[in-house]
Amino acid sequence: MAVKTEINIEDTVGKKPGKDHLPEKKSLLKRLFTLKMIIIYCVVLLLVAGGLFAGWFFFLKGNDKAAIEKVKQAGQKNQAGKQHAEKKKKPRFKDIVELAPFVKVKLQPSGKFSSITMYIALKLANSNMRKSIVTERKRIRGIIIRETGKMTWFVLRNPNGKLMLKYRLIASINSLLGKSSGARIKNLYFTHFIMQ
Repeated sequence: MAVKTEINIEDTVGKKPGKDHLPEKKSLLKRLFTLKMIIIYCVVLLLVAGGLFAGWFFFLKGNDKAAIEKVKQAGQKNQAGKQHAEKKKKPRFKDIVELAPFVKVKLQPSGKFSSITMYIALKLANSNMRKSIVTERKRIRGIIIRETGKMTWFVLRNPNGKLMLKYRLIASINSLLGKSSGARIKNLYFTHFIMQ
């Protein structure tokens, strides 16, 4: 025996649904542990665990042997640096004298650059004349600053201008050294040449 249930649509239209017609509320635990949420929790857990492992592996993992080797290498580099400084004091080539850097030497006004920074090395005709160059270095620096100050940026920007400055400096320095001793400059090298 079947029981027929008839719902009259007219009775439910326009009326507010009661408690019987609301969808069933799920408990908090059921909402937190749905299949979708479990997958999200697993992915987040894997990401956090991977990040913690990577942080430990790259930053906190202590390898004492590697740390000791790094300290030894740093000590060796420090000793090598001291040896290099000692070698730097002794000239590599007895016939070459490196002068102290010339920083921001003023040029004649022209163009956009107004100063020059350069390092100069002098090649001697005879390595025995090194002492006379060292004793006259202040006067040599004065000659270099004066002769460079006579030049313009427009002239020094091309190789011919640099050669002209080089030969002027050689002639001026040789005239200075010729008066005081038999020392002669054979060549002059610009090891750095920066216009500013």
